[in-house]
This record gives sequence, structure tokens and C-alpha cells, in this order.
Amino acid sequence: MRKLFATLAVSFAAAFGLSSAQAAVLTSGSTVVQPTIDLGSVGLTASPFGITQVGTDDQGDTIFIFAVSGGELDDSLAGTIEHDGVGVDLTNGMSVLSLRDFLIDTTTQTISAQVFLNDVFVAAAPIFEFNVSELVDITDLFALGSPTLSLTISSAAAGVLTDVFGAPDLTGAQFGLAATAPSSEVPLPAAAWFMATGIAAYAAKRRKAVKA
Repeated sequence: MRKLFATLAVSFAAAFGLSSAQAAVLTSGSTVVQPTIDLGSVGLTASPFGITQVGTDDQGDTIFIFAVSGGELDDSLAGTIEHDGVGVDLTNGMSVLSLRDFLIDTTTQTISAQVFLNDVFVAAAPIFEFNVSELVDITDLFALGSPTLSLTISSAAAGVLTDVFGAPDLTGAQFGLAATAPSSEVPLPAAAWFMATGIAAYAAKRRKAVKA
């Protein structure tokens, strides 16, 4: 994982004009999640919270769309991606477990949320885990129309699901597939240059390595 981020760091810094002490301030963008878990098998349904939108990906599968509200990524791509005012409600018809204000931490490779039970705050905790190095092509990370980054349920989230809904231990189970495309205050040409040269160059290197 560290090697992956290090490989991208040079292109990221060049495109966004960053020094080692600077970070790109994120202002907008989107993160999408396509649920793959069969919530119905444990008696649950999911619905959007706040400004979360529901749409479909390129294959016609349902996705939740979460607006990026802030965050920072430095020249090693370490940092956070914030999503205030969004979330997902899980319910069995009697209790509602609400996961809100998602925070992606690229260093720990976790997604945390503010957890509420029946609108009462419970805790802020990591609910999903991911591993960017599992992607075949790094450009897939930004493909909002075809999310492929696996999100697995954390032990903390699994424990809450068991305590609240009596669900079996779902630690490590895949919740869904994700992709994210945050934007910064940098003018579009620079950001586009980053996507076209930095990410594409890295993907090309990986393809050559596989062919070799």
C-alpha cells in the first residue's frame, strides 16, 4: 500500500503544485458505494440519510452517492476525505441505526462514521475497511460509474449490528464496492493533467509489468 501511494506521490505533487509541507484542500466531488451485501438475509433494509442521493452505476446496479464536503490530501496522498450531511439508515422496522458524516482516511484505509441509534448519538467509529492495493488498475479508484474497491465491515460495526439487530458476526464481510473522485480548489486544467498523466502513466506501467 505504501509503495502504491509513493508511486503516485510525484505525479500528484507535480499536478497540484504541492511541496512536501502542503496539502490539497478538497472542496467537492463524490464518493459512491454499490451495496453488495444481502441485508434482507439479516432482516434489514437500507435507505439514504440527509443529502445522500440514490442512483445507478453503468451496469444498472443501485448506488448511494455521497457528496464530498472537505478534507485534505498531501503529496503522498495521505489524508482524509470528508462527507458531511450524508449517511445511510439501516432498520429492521423497529430500530434505526444511522451511519452519518463519513470520513475516509487514506492512511489507515478506513471509513469512519457518526453512529446514531434511533437518533441518539452512540459513537464515532470506523465502520468499513479497504485495501487500495487490491485494485487491478488504480484508475478504478476514480471510476464513479463502475465502483470496484471492496469495503469490508469492521469489527466495531459488526459488533453494533449484532447488539442492535441480532445479526451474525459480519466482521470482514463485504458491504459493497466503492469509488471516489474528490476535487480541490486547484484549477481544472491542473487536476485534469493529474488524471491524464499521473494516474494514466501509473496504470500503463502496471499493464506493461503484467504483460512482461
